[in-house]
Amino acid sequence: MTLWGILEGERAEHQGNVGEAGMGIRIERGAKHVTISGVTTRKMWGDGIYVEDATDAKFCAVTADSN
Repeated sequence: MTLWGILEGERAEHQGNVGEAGMGIRIERGAKHVTISGVTTRKMWGDGIYVEDATDAKFCAVTADSN
């Protein structure tokens, strides 16, 4: 699967201070053979990109800005 574009969060407006969400891209639960290409994540109140328990995750021309 390949994603293209800009994902923009609401970091400046976010009111909460608990929880573990607010991610732009989340890859987990045994995901395999994932490629993310040409994506920008910005202004997320959590991680711009979060990877856990994944195999063969590739990132090409990816930008994470102010996450």
